[in-house]
Amino acid sequence: MTAKKKVLISFEGQQHPVDEDIANDDNELRKLLTTYYPDCANADIIRKPGELITVAKRNGSKGVN
Repeated sequence: MTAKKKVLISFEGQQHPVDEDIANDDNELRKLLTTYYPDCANADIIRKPGELITVAKRNGSKGVN
């Protein structure tokens, strides 16, 4: 049995190791994170070569009349 390669993602200042195959798929990554962080459902996923994958919450509207 071989260990799956992990990728670090960053969300709200915390780093989390995630399987590479999940981290490379936006939908799978959101599904995993929303289990613990419901705000990730609409988050932006930012990927830059050689850096952590960053998950950033989108600012939503607060009370629209």
